[in-house]
Amino acid sequence: MTEDIKEYSTVTFSRKSGGGKRGPSRHPEFKRPEKKQSGISRRNLLIGAGAIVGAGVLAALGVRLANEQEKSKAVGDKLAEYNKKEVELDVFLPRFEQGYSEFAKQAKQAITTRIKDPEIVKSLLVPFEIFEINKGNSVRNGYGVKRRDLEKRRSLEGSSELVLENPNFFFYELSGEGDTAGAFGPWSRTLRLKGNYDPKNLLDNTIITHELIHVAQDNQDRTTIPWGVYEPFHAPLPPGSRQRIIDIYEASAYVEEIEIMNVMTNGQFRELVTAKNEDVTKYRGILNSRAEQDSTVSLLIMVASQYYASPKTTPRGIGADFLEYIRDLHRKAGFEVYTRDAGGYAPVRQ
Repeated sequence: MTEDIKEYSTVTFSRKSGGGKRGPSRHPEFKRPEKKQSGISRRNLLIGAGAIVGAGVLAALGVRLANEQEKSKAVGDKLAEYNKKEVELDVFLPRFEQGYSEFAKQAKQAITTRIKDPEIVKSLLVPFEIFEINKGNSVRNGYGVKRRDLEKRRSLEGSSELVLENPNFFFYELSGEGDTAGAFGPWSRTLRLKGNYDPKNLLDNTIITHELIHVAQDNQDRTTIPWGVYEPFHAPLPPGSRQRIIDIYEASAYVEEIEIMNVMTNGQFRELVTAKNEDVTKYRGILNSRAEQDSTVSLLIMVASQYYASPKTTPRGIGADFLEYIRDLHRKAGFEVYTRDAGGYAPVRQ
């Protein structure tokens, strides 16, 4: 009888054999309910539920597997991209370094011969010293660094740090954007070069010199500014944010670029600028620049005009009028302008 009790009672009563108290199955108040034929037994219901749960787990596992495969493919694609660019840069770097080394040799000779102020000479030679130091950087191919790091992490999420053995070291990468021969990113310590660099093109060489001056400025900041101040200023900005420049650094880089350009043209560059000659083809002749660089030449003519009209501005110091010109020039180009002060960086208010 105990088997019957299980059919309709959540509490199990039992009757001992040979007499004893009756269980609920014999009580008049307890009647066996009529069984409704649902067509689904409890066992089938449990099996069905298990199948549903199992299907859900399998579906989740399938999504996860698909996501992992997608991530793995993305990593593979990025590795292939880095490898391709690493090979391209390995081919390009010897040609670039040989060409710029020859330019640096000629520039150093011209600077030390034609400029008498030893402090100005010392300042103008800094970018060439930085370049020579970095030739000893065995990991200067930035794509190789990225490839090896990604091979270890196998993830495009997050980032890792690489400690350079020399604070003057930096990385090279290739850039296909714009008409400038180079651009330096402080946060990644990367100098991006154009693959069409021409060692005989004076504009190509002085643009790279301008960027090497920024490398030297960044070296100073990294060793004198607290990391808690440096990091948030130079870290990558959210999409749509305005890029930042440091007024005194841009002004100094332009002044030194113009001085070296004038020395290398034996004074012809200054003569054309001060004569208010705006014929870009004339400058193209003395700079050996490409027609696609005319907009950069025009910009340098404007900056040089302001520089030569500012007697208080030299490679040893930047006058207030020229500094304000550099600020306004970059504001119009959409940059946020900052200055370097004792605490680090401070925005410049208009």
